[in-house]
Amino acid sequence: MGKKGFLSVVVASVLMSAFMWGFTQEARAIPAFSRSTQAPCALCHTGFPKLNAFGMMFKQNGYRMPGQEGKFLWEQPIPLSGQISFSYRYRKDNWNPEVVGLIGMPELPDRKSSALGMDGWELLAGGTVAPRVSFLGAIGGEVSGLAPDAGIDPATGMPDTATTEIETEAFVIQFNDLVSDARLNLRIGKDHIDNYFLSTPRRLTEAPYLIQIQPMLGPSLMPTSVGAELNGFLPVGFRYAAGVRNYGSAYDSKNNNEQRVGAVYVWANQDILGQTVSFIVSSDRAGDANVGADDQTLGYGASLDLSVWRINIIPGVFWYREGDRIRGGNRLEVVSGTLEAIYPILPTLLGTLRYDFNNWDIKNDPLNRDARQYVVSLAWYSYPNIRCVAEYSRLSTANLMPVGAPGGIMLMDTGAAESDLRQDKATLLVQVTF
Repeated sequence: MGKKGFLSVVVASVLMSAFMWGFTQEARAIPAFSRSTQAPCALCHTGFPKLNAFGMMFKQNGYRMPGQEGKFLWEQPIPLSGQISFSYRYRKDNWNPEVVGLIGMPELPDRKSSALGMDGWELLAGGTVAPRVSFLGAIGGEVSGLAPDAGIDPATGMPDTATTEIETEAFVIQFNDLVSDARLNLRIGKDHIDNYFLSTPRRLTEAPYLIQIQPMLGPSLMPTSVGAELNGFLPVGFRYAAGVRNYGSAYDSKNNNEQRVGAVYVWANQDILGQTVSFIVSSDRAGDANVGADDQTLGYGASLDLSVWRINIIPGVFWYREGDRIRGGNRLEVVSGTLEAIYPILPTLLGTLRYDFNNWDIKNDPLNRDARQYVVSLAWYSYPNIRCVAEYSRLSTANLMPVGAPGGIMLMDTGAAESDLRQDKATLLVQVTF
């Protein structure tokens, strides 16, 4: 990032913080679950959207407080909530050398971009529909033409400002207490596989994790997908989930025989003296069955959630590999990891530092492919339901390029020799939950 660009971001950040600080008062508006339970947001959140241990238990207990069975839907106000985000983003891409003219790919010269965006909105409802039966529904979208990565109208080549995309982000029903006290629950529907500590929708930063990011042909287990899950927790601090999902949308079944069900996962975590250790194993299918290039994938990883003095430290590592048939015998193996530290500078100001890595190894291919990311972020909660974020991140890759939305990128092979990228991003974000 140039000096002028960086200084403008710093000045804007200071001015925004000063402006918002002038309007700080005692909190008056609280999100839906807090309203329905008459409990403060801090009971479940370190700072939204990140959950603490009690928040994890509340979610897995079907959005019920301990000891409660839940009520019929008509006996209570529906916990309806919403969220909207506004941002300023600056980005600078430096390719060395510039990558141009790749088959089937756009040119990738050095670029600078900046945009004001209405990044997205979300409406969410959740709670119980009957005793021991819970639900969660969320729809969201963005105003096309305002977001940084707005769609392009193919007829005009200009940003498409005429439509607003709406997506069902989640809709699940959970049957609670199949074994007493939420030791066994059944969750079905469209949902995110949520291992809490390295959960994409619960991270405090705008920059996504590189851990568990897999190639374009990779499995469906990271984005939201439809499936069924058994989950539960035990009084000894043990939480678990095991589920089955559809295969990833990129997988091509054979001769239109769309046998989609088969992706599986298991995660578990255990609290030990106030610290938490967590494991996850997942398997999916990738490739094209019509040309005999399909095979099973396997991913497995571990993470810790540590409290050291006032610092929350989250290290994690994840391994992923594809079968030999997908790439003609050149098996792909990926190891990725993260080290994140979250520090409460003030009760309402959280600072986050993070280092991520993602290393590819394609057998019989001498070309090195890897990615590194450094993130510095400040999240200020002027009210419990208003989050202001100022963030800077640097992503450095060798022979890989990031693709996708700001909050959920994936990495793709550029297909060119020695194509290094240095991507700098600065973000100012105001997120309001109501």
